Amino acid sequence: MRFRFDPLRTQSNEMLRLDFLRFVAACGVMWHHSHEFLFPPAVRAQAVSHTFGQVMLVDLFFVISGFVIATVYSDRINSLGDFSRFMQRRIGRLVPLHWLTFIVAAALWTMVKRAGFAADHAPDMSVACMVKTFFLLQSLSPCTGGPSLNGVTWSISTEMMLYLSFPLTLLVARSRAVLTAVFAVTLGYLLVLHAHGVSWHQLPFIGRGVPMFVFGVFLYSVRDSLRPLRLGSWPMLAAMFAMLAAMMIGADERLILALILLTATLGVAADMHAPPGRGLTLLAPLGQLTYSIYMWHSLIVIVLLNALADKLLKLSTLPMIGAMVATYAVIFAVSYLSWTLIETPARRWVDRLPLVPKKRAVH
Repeated sequence: MRFRFDPLRTQSNEMLRLDFLRFVAACGVMWHHSHEFLFPPAVRAQAVSHTFGQVMLVDLFFVISGFVIATVYSDRINSLGDFSRFMQRRIGRLVPLHWLTFIVAAALWTMVKRAGFAADHAPDMSVACMVKTFFLLQSLSPCTGGPSLNGVTWSISTEMMLYLSFPLTLLVARSRAVLTAVFAVTLGYLLVLHAHGVSWHQLPFIGRGVPMFVFGVFLYSVRDSLRPLRLGSWPMLAAMFAMLAAMMIGADERLILALILLTATLGVAADMHAPPGRGLTLLAPLGQLTYSIYMWHSLIVIVLLNALADKLLKLSTLPMIGAMVATYAVIFAVSYLSWTLIETPARRWVDRLPLVPKKRAVH
């Protein structure tokens, strides 16, 4: 097989701002899982707790996913064969890299365990949890002995469940009023839970994914109504920076949630108006690395920052900043290689598999 190191390109020019937001969200999650090493060990838990709202960047992924999937597939799924083809493409996009990082994570944590090193967030490596994680079932049946291997895959499991239920979502989406009511009732219920002390990140995985994904589909259904707003990129960028600031200062989760929905809405409205300026046009292709960054970053952080820079070298703050910059560079390099050498070829191979009969041409 011959590999090509292709330049990053967006798959279309119609959602460049959403591509940019995906990249920002992936970088935010990466920062959330690494910035604790800038603090002394005694205050790390407090520092992470203060900025824990950054975990809600994953909810921005769900909103964008709902909009993108509805945009691409709302008119393409009209039969069981269409749905099977849709799932084949989704599996080709997500599963190969998931399985690879699963194997890498299993090997890494096996070595840590055999070496007798203490680990603060060791995963549940029971057979039951590993089987559920391998087949992306942990969103339906979470592991109980700790996080799953490469713990970020909980959201990938949730995405797969959302894809499986997408025909039902499309059925609901045929009535904008019903779709709006479903989102409002679901979100209202979750806010009631929040008022009774249940934090957003403590909700069941599906409980977080469904309302955000449905809101993305809702944005697709009202996209033409957003077009007359003629908004450029600046309102979206202002909402995005407000969202990130709220996450960094430990603002109320309800405010963060509102800013997430506002940022996504303004991004869709801006994409409906006109192509972005040169800056965002240059940055948007980085959205292609979102999945790779998301899947690889925690494993690389564990090795380079946690084990090497912190535990072994015991770096102070200033050298640790340099180590973090180097770690991020490695994450971006690995993510590009992953996108080029693993994800793209694997997706094309899975897409070509004759799992679903092609439609016969009508003469």
